Amino acid sequence: MTPTVRASLTGAFLGSLAVAATLALLVLLGVVPQTGYVASWKAIAGGGWGTAAVFGGALFLLIGTLWGLPFAWVPRPTIPKAWLWALVPTAWALVGWPLVLGNPPLAGGDPKGLVLTFLMNVGIWGTVLGAYARRPALAAR
Repeated sequence: MTPTVRASLTGAFLGSLAVAATLALLVLLGVVPQTGYVASWKAIAGGGWGTAAVFGGALFLLIGTLWGLPFAWVPRPTIPKAWLWALVPTAWALVGWPLVLGNPPLAGGDPKGLVLTFLMNVGIWGTVLGAYARRPALAAR
């Protein structure tokens, strides 16, 4: 595995972990009723909250890590380039995945859902991905 691929996967994993932790904190603070990965697991596989949190969370981390893999081939990666790349999983989260689940796209028009999706995917995940992916590029200079 090349240093660039390793850095992109590490950044995507840590970014996904930061998003999952932030979402869990928002649930604890009562800002959102449940995380998206818990709701998705319950919708697809059923089960209780604990099962959905563990397995849905693990799958969320895996999928978030895999979303970062194509970013390894971006020339001279930067945080702003990662923000642009993060718009792809954001579009999936706002349009593709809701349609798969039979839910309305674009968070059903809810401003809080739209802002949180952009903040989590672009603001947190994209920033961490870009910060890690650019490290090998800086070392190669």
